[in-house]
Amino acid sequence: MVDLSVDVVSDIPESRCLDCRTPFRVSIGAEQPAAGAFLLCISCGSLHILGDDLIARKPTAEEAALAETSPELKQWREVILQEPRI
Repeated sequence: MVDLSVDVVSDIPESRCLDCRTPFRVSIGAEQPAAGAFLLCISCGSLHILGDDLIARKPTAEEAALAETSPELKQWREVILQEPRI
């Protein structure tokens, strides 16, 4: 089974989803994410990458292809997209 634990992140600059503008406040897995970490928007499920400046950016084609091979990201995206929206 894939671990779907969520860790609160407080030591990175505020960053927002580039699609829906929801702030990123949590990270999947790592205690303190580093540049190159995958981020999923909790509102729309959009994939982002934590850039060298620790601000969310869109993934390159190579990064997006790598994300498609991650069972953890796939499972999280399914959970996010199945949640009812208010």
